[in-house]
Formats: sequence, C-alpha cells, structure tokens
Amino acid sequence: MRVLTAAEIRGLESCAVESGVSMETLMENAGAAVAAAVTEKMDVTGKKTVILCGKGNNGGDGFVAARLLAAEGAKVTVVLMQGAPASDLAKQAYDKMGRGIEIIMYRTAGGAVDAADVIIDAVFGFSFHGRLPSVMEPLFARAAENKKAFHISVDIPSGAVCDTGAVEGACFKADLTVTFTAMKPAGVVYPAAGFLRYYRENRLVLINRDPTPFDDRADLVFHESLGKVLGALENL
Repeated sequence: MRVLTAAEIRGLESCAVESGVSMETLMENAGAAVAAAVTEKMDVTGKKTVILCGKGNNGGDGFVAARLLAAEGAKVTVVLMQGAPASDLAKQAYDKMGRGIEIIMYRTAGGAVDAADVIIDAVFGFSFHGRLPSVMEPLFARAAENKKAFHISVDIPSGAVCDTGAVEGACFKADLTVTFTAMKPAGVVYPAAGFLRYYRENRLVLINRDPTPFDDRADLVFHESLGKVLGALENL
C-alpha cells in the first residue's frame, strides 16, 4: 500500500497528462469509480441519491457521478455547497449532467439529506486545509443523523486535511471513501482516519486506455502494469 501526499499526487497527475491522459478523462474515471461503488452496494433504481458538491474539481467528480447514477435510474439531487462550479473542468462536468437531476443550494437541502438513501460527499479534495466552513456544518450534521443512508466520500472526507490528518471542525463521516491514485496520509493518521470506515484505492484515474463499459470500472482492485505513469512513483 502506498501513501502519497497532496504534492506527490499532483506530480502523478502531471505525469498522467504528459503520458496522454486528459484531465477530463481523469475526472470522468473518478466520477465513474464513485458511481460504481454505489451500484456495487445496491440497485440504485429509484434510490434517493444526494450529492454534496463543492465548486472545484472534487465537485466535478460529483457531477460526473450524478450523471452516471441518474442514467442507472437513481433519483439524483445535486447540492451546490459553494454555489456554481468555479473550475473549467467542474463547469464542463456540470453542463454534461443534463435533465432529470435536481439541483439545489445547500440552504434548502436539509429535507433531501434527511430522506436520502445515498449521500455522496464531493465538497473538498486533497487540497483542503483549515476548518470546514461553519455554514456547511448543519448539513453535515444532518447527513450524519441519517443512519439509513450509505455515506460515501470522494477521495477524502471533506473537513480532513490530506497530509496531516487534522480535523479542526466538522468532517463528513463516510461508510466508504473512494480514493484516487493512492492512499492519502489522512487515511491512516488520526483524527481524520476515524472518519473513514473503509478506504478503497482506485488507480483507474491514471490509466490511458480505451474506454471500458461502466460495470468494468467497478473493479477497483486493478492488477496490471500501469506503465510509465505509476512508474513515476518509484522516483518520488
């Protein structure tokens, strides 16, 4: 098991792009991995699925998952936790969601969170530092109170600091965290590790290969050579 810091992850992403993998592909594969984690757990047809999305690329991963889960029959609600997407990649993913997905602001999302069968945290990623904004804390608390829902974090639970494992305020409590590229220090260092019930490593985001069927992406234990992209790990 490899544990990599935020800077090392950025370096690997750069290697992936240099090898021919677009950032759009990285985001698409990340969102697909999250969606696959849900469909492995349950038949999503008719399931109320709430995705809490930030304005950056972590939110973009959430938008991709929203589109794919809606296509599988889930009743998807996207909650904009910081307003409209800010990064170009996130904007593209947002625009691709299409019709049939409810989009609401966090201030009005309490009822949706209370009734959800699945809650996906796609607010902050490995670049987060400091304390979760206080305006988000009530919704995170309601998510934690919904005991029947399956809680998933995208890459790292929002509120946890990647490299130190620090949690200064509220943090999303995940049943499953789907991480990309490698385990982060927050997955093994407390208190952050206490917010991850189960951590699963997914390296598909770095693979430059022909598109695979959606169900194939559920195989997150990936046993094959990753070529020069993951070869860069040896030089970190």
